[in-house]
Amino acid sequence: MKRYSIYGGLTAVLFALLPFASSRHLFHAAINVKMFLVVFFVLILGVCVAGTLWYGKNSILLKNRPLLWSGLALLSIYWLSALLGIFPERSIFSDILRASGVYFLTHVAALSLILGEFLRERDWTLIRRTIAVSTAVYAALTIVGSEGFGLDAHLLWMNTGINGFTFGNTTFAGTYLLVALVVTLIEIIRTPARTRWWYTLAASAALTLFSPILMNIEGILNVFAEPLSILGSARASSGSALLLLAFFAGYLLLRRYAGVLKTYAIIAWGSLFVIAVIAGVALLFTPGSIVQEKYVEASTGARILVWQSALQSFVDRPVLGWGPENFEQAHQWHFDNRLYQDEYIGEVWFDRAHNVMVDTLVSVGIVGALAHVVVIGAFITVVYRARKRDLMSESEAVLLFALPVAHFLQLQTGFDTIGSYVLLGVMGGYGLWLERMMLKGTSHEIAHAQLTYYKLGACALGLFIVFSAYYAIAELNRQYALYRIFVTTNPDQQLALIEKATERISAFEILRLSSLSLVTGTLDSIGKRRATEQTIETSLAQIDLYEKQYRSYIAKQPDYYRARMALAYLLSVELVLGGKNDLGEAKELVTRGHELSPENLLTPAMEALLELYGGNPIIARQKAEEIVALNPNAPFGHEVLEHIKKQEKTFPNVSVLQLENL
Repeated sequence: MKRYSIYGGLTAVLFALLPFASSRHLFHAAINVKMFLVVFFVLILGVCVAGTLWYGKNSILLKNRPLLWSGLALLSIYWLSALLGIFPERSIFSDILRASGVYFLTHVAALSLILGEFLRERDWTLIRRTIAVSTAVYAALTIVGSEGFGLDAHLLWMNTGINGFTFGNTTFAGTYLLVALVVTLIEIIRTPARTRWWYTLAASAALTLFSPILMNIEGILNVFAEPLSILGSARASSGSALLLLAFFAGYLLLRRYAGVLKTYAIIAWGSLFVIAVIAGVALLFTPGSIVQEKYVEASTGARILVWQSALQSFVDRPVLGWGPENFEQAHQWHFDNRLYQDEYIGEVWFDRAHNVMVDTLVSVGIVGALAHVVVIGAFITVVYRARKRDLMSESEAVLLFALPVAHFLQLQTGFDTIGSYVLLGVMGGYGLWLERMMLKGTSHEIAHAQLTYYKLGACALGLFIVFSAYYAIAELNRQYALYRIFVTTNPDQQLALIEKATERISAFEILRLSSLSLVTGTLDSIGKRRATEQTIETSLAQIDLYEKQYRSYIAKQPDYYRARMALAYLLSVELVLGGKNDLGEAKELVTRGHELSPENLLTPAMEALLELYGGNPIIARQKAEEIVALNPNAPFGHEVLEHIKKQEKTFPNVSVLQLENL
């Protein structure tokens, strides 16, 4: 018998590469390169599965599988919510900012199923050890990097000077590190003590824990005076990791010293852990509580406002939600213009609530939220039964019981991204594998009468692989075209690249990023007197193409506030640069903004600027004064008003006010 299966080997390679997957040739590469890596590895695994099914070499057990069926039900609810939501295409093929639409989640689910049905016991050892060591190497690089010893160096395609290193930011990294730490601890428990691998895993756990993302080493010296000073830069993940370790250490002490009361003491300790987490979450949502005040002090109050607004959006569509990846559009209807104030650091646009409960309710509604609870319950039940059958030690079971609680806690101020989704998929696959191992008659042989069904399944899987590979390759080409726009100087090539990069309607971030970068660059070059007539003509040609793409987007999503404002802004800039006059269309776009986002200060701001560019400075000033009246504490309104006052003095010569965070 071979030591490892091809499924275990390929999955181990995936996790050896995953923490370091990034690129200098894609935007949001820390997210998107990982997405492509996961998708292509899952497709390779899928090819292996298709061959296995076609030749009838491995059965798939469907009876008495509550975890399997609840997981499939959850995925089905995500698909149903996506198809019935406000923008199915964006829910399925999400924007490049997160890349975690239902298309990607389906691949994570496929990975879980493959691992649960086709792995051997030794494969799990290989995968866990690979996760532990690769995470430790990543953690070591963060220790010497900008947040640790301050090293700012390029290592191949990586840069140690970037916060979060190859995960994009520390919050994303922290979410991954916590789950990886639990995986490492499980493998330590399963490895014989004081062996070479045991020491390697212990060192890996220590490196992961002492990453500046999870722990502030300097804060240890001041922990009694200021307990929160020990938290790493990913504060929610850091606090969750430390609480999890404290709980596990308490469990180990009780197991050793509680004597005949051990069982009751451990149950009480676990209950206290769960109650502490629930109480902390409740206090986070309680105005004036010490937990909320500390959170606002460490971050800002912006997310508290967003949670309040988002819950109103949930009430609008409570059953299946607005659809995954549609949070920003759901939130626009109940936008709170206090977000423009300095105390909220001017953080205006949110594509996530940064809270797992609010995000889930808005995305997939109460049905989706309940489905998550059912899956977690099924997972815990599988672990409990596996422990009863001695498939794992009590210590491992305790860690697996605690993982959903700790992960729930860390997501109170964050959200899952590509890396953490895949790790959770592995844990789900482990649960499915345990569930299969507990079934009577777990033979992998397939009856001859069933072989036809397995061949049909292999054909269906083959079709899925072809479609997914086609989409993934096309999307990779689109994202590479976006990068090429910024490094190519030939105007004709740039036009072709713009058309290629923006051809997927649901990819608003590509459209927004490239078009507004063009505007910023053009206006800056004019301001510095470096722009030539040819430069402006080239910019106008590109703006015209972007306008066409914006119109296609708005035709598909007429209620998307941000897209309407972006197109109106582009039309106004085009006029100021000497292009065609489409101010009538721009005004129509903006007027609807009062309905789509009633409290947003951007609507009267755009109205004021359009009046200015249209030759009506007096009306423009009146509109700008409306912004200040709506929220006197928002600097944005005063900025627009001051700009218009300056333009009155030089009228009819006017300059463009750059709306950099449009």
